[in-house]
Amino acid sequence: TKQNFKINANIQYIDFEGRTDGESIYKLLSALRPRRVILVRGSESSLKSMSSFCRDLIGNTDKAEKVFVPKVGEVVDATTERFIYQVRLRDGLFSKLGFGKAKSSQKAWVAWIDGIVKLNDDMPDIVNEESDEGAEKEDGPRKENIPVLVPIEDDEMVGHPTSFVNEVKLSDFKLVLTRNGIPSEFQQGNLTCGHDGNVLLRRHESGRVMLEGCLSDDYYLIRSLLYQQYAIV
Repeated sequence: TKQNFKINANIQYIDFEGRTDGESIYKLLSALRPRRVILVRGSESSLKSMSSFCRDLIGNTDKAEKVFVPKVGEVVDATTERFIYQVRLRDGLFSKLGFGKAKSSQKAWVAWIDGIVKLNDDMPDIVNEESDEGAEKEDGPRKENIPVLVPIEDDEMVGHPTSFVNEVKLSDFKLVLTRNGIPSEFQQGNLTCGHDGNVLLRRHESGRVMLEGCLSDDYYLIRSLLYQQYAIV
Protein backbone atom coordinates (compact mmCIF):
# COMPACT_ATOMS: atom_id res chain seq x y z
CA THR A 1 0.00 0.00 0.00
CA LYS A 2 1.06 3.57 -0.58
CA GLN A 3 0.78 6.19 2.17
CA ASN A 4 1.45 9.93 1.98
CA PHE A 5 2.92 11.84 4.96
CA LYS A 6 3.02 15.58 5.44
CA ILE A 7 6.49 16.69 6.59
CA ASN A 8 6.52 19.93 8.55
CA ALA A 9 10.19 20.83 7.89
CA ASN A 10 12.36 22.93 5.62
CA ILE A 11 15.90 22.81 4.29
CA GLN A 12 18.43 25.20 5.71
CA TYR A 13 22.03 25.68 4.53
CA ILE A 14 24.73 26.47 7.10
CA ASP A 15 28.27 27.25 5.89
CA PHE A 16 30.84 25.46 8.07
CA GLU A 17 33.71 25.60 5.58
CA GLY A 18 35.14 28.86 6.87
CA ARG A 19 35.87 30.21 3.41
CA THR A 20 35.89 33.89 2.55
CA ASP A 21 35.26 35.84 -0.61
CA GLY A 22 37.90 37.80 -2.51
CA GLU A 23 37.13 41.14 -0.89
CA SER A 24 37.51 39.64 2.60
CA ILE A 25 40.83 38.06 1.65
CA TYR A 26 42.12 41.41 0.37
CA LYS A 27 41.17 43.06 3.67
CA LEU A 28 42.81 40.29 5.73
CA LEU A 29 46.03 40.48 3.73
CA SER A 30 46.14 44.27 4.04
CA ALA A 31 45.79 43.98 7.82
CA LEU A 32 48.24 41.10 8.26
CA ARG A 33 50.88 42.36 5.78
CA PRO A 34 52.59 38.93 5.44
CA ARG A 35 56.22 38.57 4.37
CA ARG A 36 55.61 35.48 2.24
CA VAL A 37 52.42 34.27 0.52
CA ILE A 38 51.67 30.92 -1.13
CA LEU A 39 48.49 30.90 -3.23
CA VAL A 40 46.74 27.59 -3.99
CA ARG A 41 43.31 26.29 -5.02
CA GLY A 42 41.88 28.89 -7.32
CA SER A 43 41.11 29.62 -10.94
CA GLU A 44 43.91 30.95 -13.11
CA SER A 45 42.35 34.41 -13.31
CA SER A 46 41.74 34.66 -9.55
CA LEU A 47 45.26 33.46 -8.70
CA LYS A 48 46.76 35.96 -11.15
CA SER A 49 44.73 38.80 -9.65
CA MET A 50 45.56 37.78 -6.07
CA SER A 51 49.27 37.33 -6.79
CA SER A 52 49.43 40.79 -8.39
CA PHE A 53 47.73 42.30 -5.33
CA CYS A 54 50.11 40.51 -2.95
CA ARG A 55 53.22 41.63 -4.86
CA ASP A 56 52.06 45.24 -4.67
CA LEU A 57 51.29 44.82 -0.97
CA ILE A 58 54.52 43.09 0.09
CA GLY A 59 56.89 44.90 -2.26
CA ASN A 60 60.17 43.63 -3.63
CA THR A 61 62.89 45.80 -2.10
CA ASP A 62 65.40 42.94 -1.82
CA LYS A 63 64.49 41.44 -5.23
CA ALA A 64 63.58 38.09 -3.62
CA GLU A 65 60.49 36.15 -4.64
CA LYS A 66 57.86 36.50 -1.93
CA VAL A 67 54.62 35.47 -3.65
CA PHE A 68 54.39 31.88 -4.86
CA VAL A 69 51.71 30.29 -7.06
CA PRO A 70 52.84 26.66 -7.27
CA LYS A 71 51.44 24.10 -9.64
CA VAL A 72 50.28 20.67 -8.47
CA GLY A 73 53.28 18.76 -7.14
CA GLU A 74 55.62 21.75 -7.29
CA VAL A 75 57.87 22.27 -4.25
CA VAL A 76 58.14 25.80 -2.87
CA ASP A 77 61.07 27.08 -0.82
CA ALA A 78 59.67 30.01 1.16
CA THR A 79 62.54 30.13 3.64
CA THR A 80 63.13 33.63 4.98
CA GLU A 81 66.77 33.15 5.99
CA ARG A 82 68.56 31.70 2.96
CA PHE A 83 72.17 32.29 4.00
CA ILE A 84 72.75 30.12 7.06
CA TYR A 85 76.06 28.35 7.49
CA GLN A 86 77.53 26.02 10.08
CA VAL A 87 80.80 27.00 11.77
CA ARG A 88 82.82 25.80 14.75
CA LEU A 89 83.59 28.23 17.58
CA ARG A 90 86.95 28.30 19.29
CA ASP A 91 86.82 28.06 23.08
CA GLY A 92 88.57 31.41 23.36
CA LEU A 93 85.86 33.08 21.34
CA PHE A 94 82.94 31.25 22.96
CA SER A 95 84.06 32.30 26.46
CA LYS A 96 83.88 35.99 25.45
CA LEU A 97 80.32 35.91 24.16
CA GLY A 98 77.61 37.74 26.06
CA PHE A 99 74.45 35.73 25.44
CA GLY A 100 70.97 37.19 25.78
CA LYS A 101 67.74 35.21 25.85
CA ALA A 102 65.51 35.75 22.82
CA LYS A 103 62.09 36.72 24.13
CA SER A 104 60.26 34.81 21.38
CA SER A 105 61.63 31.48 22.57
CA GLN A 106 62.65 30.12 25.96
CA LYS A 107 65.28 27.89 24.33
CA ALA A 108 67.02 30.41 22.06
CA TRP A 109 69.99 32.54 23.09
CA VAL A 110 71.68 35.11 20.87
CA ALA A 111 75.01 36.92 20.92
CA TRP A 112 77.07 39.17 18.66
CA ILE A 113 80.32 37.68 17.35
CA ASP A 114 83.37 39.47 15.96
CA GLY A 115 85.60 36.91 14.31
CA ILE A 116 87.23 35.58 11.17
CA VAL A 117 86.00 32.50 9.31
CA LYS A 118 88.75 30.04 8.30
CA LEU A 119 88.58 26.51 6.94
CA ASN A 120 91.12 25.34 9.53
CA ASP A 121 94.56 26.21 10.90
CA ASP A 122 96.48 24.33 8.21
CA MET A 123 94.57 25.40 5.12
CA PRO A 124 94.28 28.81 3.44
CA ASP A 125 90.98 30.67 3.55
CA ILE A 126 90.36 30.02 -0.16
CA VAL A 127 90.82 26.53 -1.59
CA ASN A 128 91.18 25.85 -5.32
CA GLU A 129 88.16 23.85 -6.46
CA GLU A 130 90.17 21.94 -9.06
CA SER A 131 92.69 20.79 -6.48
CA ASP A 132 89.81 19.65 -4.28
CA GLU A 133 88.37 17.54 -7.06
CA GLY A 134 91.75 15.95 -7.77
CA ALA A 135 92.26 15.12 -4.11
CA GLU A 136 88.85 13.51 -3.96
CA LYS A 137 89.65 11.26 -6.91
CA GLU A 138 93.03 10.19 -5.52
CA ASP A 139 92.27 9.85 -1.83
CA GLY A 140 88.57 9.06 -2.00
CA PRO A 141 85.71 11.18 -0.62
CA ARG A 142 86.88 13.89 1.74
CA LYS A 143 85.30 14.46 5.11
CA GLU A 144 83.09 17.48 5.45
CA ASN A 145 85.25 20.50 6.25
CA ILE A 146 83.35 22.83 8.59
CA PRO A 147 84.85 26.34 8.81
CA VAL A 148 86.18 27.61 12.12
CA LEU A 149 85.28 31.01 13.55
CA VAL A 150 88.32 32.44 15.36
CA PRO A 151 88.36 35.68 17.40
CA ILE A 152 89.94 38.87 16.11
CA GLU A 153 92.25 41.05 18.14
CA ASP A 154 90.65 43.51 20.54
CA ASP A 155 92.27 46.49 18.82
CA GLU A 156 90.70 45.41 15.50
CA MET A 157 87.11 45.49 16.79
CA VAL A 158 85.23 48.51 15.51
CA GLY A 159 81.89 47.89 17.23
CA HIS A 160 78.52 47.30 15.61
CA PRO A 161 75.04 48.84 15.45
CA THR A 162 72.63 47.68 18.13
CA SER A 163 70.40 44.83 16.99
CA PHE A 164 66.94 44.11 18.42
CA VAL A 165 66.07 40.41 18.14
CA ASN A 166 62.43 39.36 18.39
CA GLU A 167 59.12 39.66 16.56
CA VAL A 168 56.99 41.82 18.84
CA LYS A 169 53.23 41.71 18.29
CA LEU A 170 51.33 44.86 19.16
CA SER A 171 48.45 42.79 20.57
CA ASP A 172 50.85 41.07 23.01
CA PHE A 173 52.50 44.35 23.93
CA LYS A 174 49.08 45.82 24.72
CA LEU A 175 48.78 43.17 27.45
CA VAL A 176 52.18 44.23 28.80
CA LEU A 177 50.98 47.84 28.98
CA THR A 178 47.79 46.78 30.76
CA ARG A 179 49.76 44.84 33.38
CA ASN A 180 51.80 47.97 34.05
CA GLY A 181 48.75 50.21 34.38
CA ILE A 182 49.18 52.05 31.10
CA PRO A 183 45.97 52.56 29.08
CA SER A 184 46.09 51.72 25.38
CA GLU A 185 43.76 51.08 22.48
CA PHE A 186 43.98 50.18 18.81
CA GLN A 187 43.08 52.83 16.25
CA GLN A 188 43.30 51.94 12.55
CA GLY A 189 45.86 49.24 13.25
CA ASN A 190 48.09 51.48 15.40
CA LEU A 191 48.40 51.23 19.19
CA THR A 192 47.72 54.53 20.95
CA CYS A 193 48.92 54.43 24.54
CA GLY A 194 49.71 56.62 27.55
CA HIS A 195 47.46 58.39 30.00
CA ASP A 196 47.15 61.32 27.62
CA GLY A 197 47.21 59.17 24.48
CA ASN A 198 50.34 60.97 23.28
CA VAL A 199 52.40 57.86 22.41
CA LEU A 200 51.84 55.84 19.24
CA LEU A 201 53.16 52.40 18.30
CA ARG A 202 52.87 51.34 14.68
CA ARG A 203 54.37 48.61 12.54
CA HIS A 204 56.58 49.77 9.69
CA GLU A 205 56.30 48.08 6.29
CA SER A 206 59.69 46.46 7.00
CA GLY A 207 58.16 44.70 10.04
CA ARG A 208 59.80 46.89 12.69
CA VAL A 209 57.79 48.49 15.50
CA MET A 210 58.03 52.30 15.42
CA LEU A 211 57.61 54.39 18.58
CA GLU A 212 56.37 57.95 18.17
CA GLY A 213 55.15 60.60 20.58
CA CYS A 214 55.95 63.55 22.82
CA LEU A 215 58.79 63.14 25.30
CA SER A 216 57.21 62.47 28.68
CA ASP A 217 57.29 60.03 31.59
CA ASP A 218 54.84 57.79 29.71
CA TYR A 219 57.04 57.84 26.61
CA TYR A 220 60.17 56.72 28.46
CA LEU A 221 58.29 54.07 30.44
CA ILE A 222 56.64 52.64 27.30
CA ARG A 223 59.99 52.66 25.50
CA SER A 224 61.61 50.80 28.40
CA LEU A 225 58.84 48.17 28.38
CA LEU A 226 59.19 47.83 24.61
CA TYR A 227 62.95 47.28 24.88
CA GLN A 228 62.33 44.53 27.42
CA GLN A 229 60.50 42.54 24.73
CA TYR A 230 63.74 42.20 22.72
CA ALA A 231 67.07 40.48 23.10
CA ILE A 232 69.44 43.41 22.51
CA VAL A 233 72.90 42.57 21.16
